Amino acid sequence: MGVGPQRALERLSRMLAYMLGRNSAEFGLVPDAAGFVPIRELLKALHEEEGFRHVREADLRALPLCHPGAAIEIEENRIRLRGGRAAAAQDGEGPAAPPRLLYAAIRRRAWPFVHEHGLAPAGQAPALLCTEREFALRLGRRVDPEPVVLTVDVRKAEGCGVRILPRGGGLFQASAVPPSCLSGPPLPAEAQEAAERKAPGRKPSRILPGGYLPDPARVFPAAYPGAANERRRGKRPPHGRWKREKPPWKE
Repeated sequence: MGVGPQRALERLSRMLAYMLGRNSAEFGLVPDAAGFVPIRELLKALHEEEGFRHVREADLRALPLCHPGAAIEIEENRIRLRGGRAAAAQDGEGPAAPPRLLYAAIRRRAWPFVHEHGLAPAGQAPALLCTEREFALRLGRRVDPEPVVLTVDVRKAEGCGVRILPRGGGLFQASAVPPSCLSGPPLPAEAQEAAERKAPGRKPSRILPGGYLPDPARVFPAAYPGAANERRRGKRPPHGRWKREKPPWKE
């Protein structure tokens, strides 16, 4: 292998050690208890860095074979520093208590669902919360070019029993955040109408072009006892009393 490719491998190895080590929160990465992060999430963060946008999963898997000095290990779809040093390095780092407000970014099309069910309901991965709105926006752009940034009322969430755990570097995680603790931009028109239909005591929906309001006297005749008589006094006789003319062929 030439000098150029070898240096590229060394550079990638050093970058991975930096990202998976004590500075993983700087890249929005949260290792699990064993120090692993999903390869997919690592690649998203790596592609934001100049000079590493070409790296693919195959390159990561080949790195320990082509560059024995790379201190990484891969298990299935996860990667970590050899020995799981990342998890131990982050213990106790960062503020223990979150600030009053935190921020989370989601896919734009997921906003109606989150508005109704909250962040990270049962069965989903914990929500990643940031102390800085711009950092949340940066993480959100990894999954959506125009993400929705939500504001989390920490005190209200804690009052609802939500545990918000520090992950270092201005990152926090919460297993679930109720919708009452979130605020964000207005819902799309279709989602807003659906939410209003589900809300108790909602107002009647507006009449669309081409629509009509039914006659309440016909729908609820018991509530309008005089309506039938008023219709009979009109020009149209009651149903069944029309005088039919004989057709020509019967004359």
